[in-house]
Amino acid sequence: IIIPETVEYMGKQLKVTSIAGSKKVGNTIYAQSAFSNCINLTSVSIPNTVTKIGYMAFSNCGLSSIVIPNSVESIEEYAFSSCANFKEFNLPNSIKSIGNAAFFNCENLETINMGDNVTTLGSSVFSDCPKLKSVVLSEELQYLPASCFEGCSSLVSIVVPDKVSTINKRVFYGCTELKEIVLGQNVSYINDEAFKNCNISNVKIKASIPPRCNSTSVFDYTGNVITKTLQVPNGTKDAYENTIVWKDFWEIQEYEIESIEQCETPIISYQNGKVSFDCATKD
Repeated sequence: IIIPETVEYMGKQLKVTSIAGSKKVGNTIYAQSAFSNCINLTSVSIPNTVTKIGYMAFSNCGLSSIVIPNSVESIEEYAFSSCANFKEFNLPNSIKSIGNAAFFNCENLETINMGDNVTTLGSSVFSDCPKLKSVVLSEELQYLPASCFEGCSSLVSIVVPDKVSTINKRVFYGCTELKEIVLGQNVSYINDEAFKNCNISNVKIKASIPPRCNSTSVFDYTGNVITKTLQVPNGTKDAYENTIVWKDFWEIQEYEIESIEQCETPIISYQNGKVSFDCATKD
């Protein structure tokens, strides 16, 4: 299927800006979503006039790959849910938001590259993708919503970006192969069962202040301890040893935070048609 850039309606040429879907409003359910349940659909060409992929637009369709143009800024609820043939999804940097359950139950999806500018994810956005192994989260994310990766039983490791402040309920619940976690420097709150029923062996935290945990159900316990290693920044071990949940880790280790060379005086020059940059660093 080739989606055109414009369509004619009542004698007027209209630009195609959205691949829209149906949605329930009150007691009314509007018409079937754009390409939902098109199990024999194998190819779609989306024009760069489209800015939104709507509700259930391609849900349960036969696509195994799709190129989303850089014009698209949002992917709405259930847009690609239950698409069994996807193995990899690379989102363009134009995407800013992904709605609830947009990739829910994509049973063969293995890799997600979210792009650089996603700030908002909906709940259950990648849940029940049992073959998902690799996820690159956007550095602009500010929170992880409930059940975001719940049931992704092949996910092995995850790096939570530095701008994320909140990890909500059951985000990684049932990720039975999840072993390595890195939590960014601004994580300040973790909700119930966020890492429940996982197989974590190591947690590394960049935050100098221990994140507040809503309850002891955040991680799995064996007796009264969490049989895992916790790595914390130098000088913060005492704080973690005196904070609920973190104090229950079997072993707490400190690590040296990598120093970043600071630029005291940026120097920009232009010569022979080229711009160059140099930096006078602090001693």
